[in-house]
Amino acid sequence: MKHSVRKKLLAAAGIAAAVAALCAGAFFWYVSDYYRAEDVALEVMARGTGITVEGDFTILSPSVPSDTGIVFYPGAKVEAEAYLPLLDRIRRTGVTCVLVHMPFNMAIFDPGAAEDVFPLFPQIEHWYVAGHSMGGAMASDFASKHPEEVDGLILLGAYIYGDYPDEKTLTVYGSLNQSVEDHIDYTENIVEIEGGNHAQFGNYGPQKGDLPAAISAEEQQAQTVAAIEEFRPGRAEGAGLPAARPVKTDKKSVPMPLCIGTLFFFRGGKARDRKKRKPRIWFFGEKRRQQAAVSPSSFSRRRRRAASSAPPSAV
Repeated sequence: MKHSVRKKLLAAAGIAAAVAALCAGAFFWYVSDYYRAEDVALEVMARGTGITVEGDFTILSPSVPSDTGIVFYPGAKVEAEAYLPLLDRIRRTGVTCVLVHMPFNMAIFDPGAAEDVFPLFPQIEHWYVAGHSMGGAMASDFASKHPEEVDGLILLGAYIYGDYPDEKTLTVYGSLNQSVEDHIDYTENIVEIEGGNHAQFGNYGPQKGDLPAAISAEEQQAQTVAAIEEFRPGRAEGAGLPAARPVKTDKKSVPMPLCIGTLFFFRGGKARDRKKRKPRIWFFGEKRRQQAAVSPSSFSRRRRRAASSAPPSAV
């Protein structure tokens, strides 16, 4: 009898070990298949002007000392260096940028990385956390848990996750990234880049499931930097900011899809009381900014009509 029980236990242990090995193998296979930075991004690092590496952080310093910094979380399964062209542009506007290299190239494994950055720069008084796609979700999660440590949140191809107020958040997405637009249920500081897509905030090539952009990555990133510049000064000076809306605590927020083709579900923050009001949307198109005030439903209908009626070269 004892021999039979021992035999069954050994068999169960063997099966458990085999399953664990298979799961570990599948995980490492999954995370090893990631998007590599293109040559144009690696060239920014090769130039090395104002760029240093300290552990898991790549630091892009402006030519003149700055009191403002941005901590950037990369998108899921994207090599961090792919965002160097974008951050180099931001650096030239006088902002210190810190690019975080995430474990397994996934910000979900270190959403609190910004806390390790802040002590390294005692001269910086105004911090923003920013991120693309899953990186944006994790940056939003950090900001909602540490609101006293950051001046604002910058989301690229992502939307607010957690309790952080949209009045202190800049949301930028491409007009061809419909999945992000469909999940934006707030109204402040929303920038849509006409002809932009999901992937071109970085330089890592086409992304599975993403529509081809109608503009270049260089143009999409230039418009992104312009939006950040327009958003940032008022935030740093504390001028003209409306008070945050009250927070409801009776239900959980709906997590965002963290990368195309894969959904990661979190136990998140509380959902906020989002009152129905007209969104303030900035349009970047034909090298100029326009403002519009339309209802979310009419905006979506107009966007779909514009896309369907545009010539093939424009979509």
